[in-house]
Amino acid sequence: MPTASIPAYVYEIDIDDTHNVSARDPICEIARSVNNLFANISYQHNGDQSYLLGVVDPIGNRARLQAPPPQPKTMGGSSAPSPRLTTELEALVRGLRDAEVLIAGMVPQACVVHRYDEY
Repeated sequence: MPTASIPAYVYEIDIDDTHNVSARDPICEIARSVNNLFANISYQHNGDQSYLLGVVDPIGNRARLQAPPPQPKTMGGSSAPSPRLTTELEALVRGLRDAEVLIAGMVPQACVVHRYDEY
């Protein structure tokens, strides 16, 4: 985990058509790779309607991530497991939340507007 003495970095960049940089939307890239809704690896989840709030803000909404998924009432009262969070769903949500962009290759230094320390 990043700390004040060893932070992670987030870069604010400004790229225009004069720079030879290939930018990709992570949402499109992930969605293209998981286009079968019934595949084992998918962005689908089995949580309730508020489950995505937990994915967006896992610290502030931890209980939403751990709430049992809805299921039909059964005899015997067995408890349901926690909802399933796939890497693909988490990447999609974080890509939307953080306005992330994938860059193929090097970003010219002239395109870097600001570097933010994160910890």
